[in-house]
Amino acid sequence: MFCPRRPADKRYLSPTAAPHTFPGANRREVRVPEAGPPQDARPIRSENRAILVASIARGRRWLDELIADPTANTESIAGREDCSVRKVNMTISLAFLAPDLVKAAIDGRLPHGMGVARLCDLPAEWSRQRQMLGLAAP
Repeated sequence: MFCPRRPADKRYLSPTAAPHTFPGANRREVRVPEAGPPQDARPIRSENRAILVASIARGRRWLDELIADPTANTESIAGREDCSVRKVNMTISLAFLAPDLVKAAIDGRLPHGMGVARLCDLPAEWSRQRQMLGLAAP
């Protein structure tokens, strides 16, 4: 919208012609380290480590139950445990973590921020798990 008292030139736009935006205000960027984590990286918090190890054990137990009992399914486990089917599926996916990642979780050697939410969406292939987490192969 042009100001009626000024010539039809783009330099004389009315202040209401375009909404005001702050450049970069809604932009977020994720910074990924170039190499593996530094040697002085903070370890996983002990509370998060305990929750992660318990969730891995629960996922393995539920997977064993699904394999052993042909009538068991994720809906029955969710009903019994009073949680959602999605949570059961996410917890079972922790049963497929690479053994070195499980050992690192038990020993408290995982970097800060490696909790249940981050580890439950990893692929089943162990080398890809390490690659997605930015960790070196054992």
